[in-house]
Amino acid sequence: NYHFFRERFRGKIVLDIGCGAGYGSSLISSYASKTTGLDTSSAAVNYCRNKYQSESITFNVARVESLPFRDSTFDVICFFEVIEHLRKPDIGLREIHRLLRGTGIMILSTPNADGNPYRFSPIYPFHEREYTMNELRELLLSNGFIINEIYGKRVKGDKDSDESMRGNLPLKLRLLGLVMRSRLVRTMVRLLPQKVRSLIGGQTRQVPESDVIIRSGDINADDRIFLCTKKD
Repeated sequence: NYHFFRERFRGKIVLDIGCGAGYGSSLISSYASKTTGLDTSSAAVNYCRNKYQSESITFNVARVESLPFRDSTFDVICFFEVIEHLRKPDIGLREIHRLLRGTGIMILSTPNADGNPYRFSPIYPFHEREYTMNELRELLLSNGFIINEIYGKRVKGDKDSDESMRGNLPLKLRLLGLVMRSRLVRTMVRLLPQKVRSLIGGQTRQVPESDVIIRSGDINADDRIFLCTKKD
């Protein structure tokens, strides 16, 4: 995602929500005038600070539901693979709307639930919810955004979402996804160490960046990317 949209960052003030280990934020900073990476994990943010922080890029611990910035601060806000983890996405989207400048853009990516044959539960067990096209469109509109461009992300050689970046997830992940619909189970699992959670969740296919294809209008891909602006 970051590499494909790199020209959108040039000379801009950019916020990267859910920056993880900071690779994407670092790439953004090669083009942007100022980059801020955010993550809920203090360990991840400390790692990013030690590895990448400079005059043009900073990292902070924060939740999308309560972002520590003034109104209309950013030209571009990256919201990659985060919304599906939120229990209350409306709050996060309203915060992004508040921080985005009038002509700014939000770039949002999320799994394509239209390709999920197990519609009663998310593809991935640690997701709160995965969205169909109509569901996401309605969610964005209700929180002050319009979709200007849609892209699809898939792997070279894959056809549609049944042959996918999900790597034909094993049955145990499908079943775990159903079990994880229980709030109690989710809460208990979140208390486990990350290594244990990874073992429970299993491993998905690791895809080299060179094998990832992003195309405009490819709405049947496993992951969709939306370029959004404020509607008011």
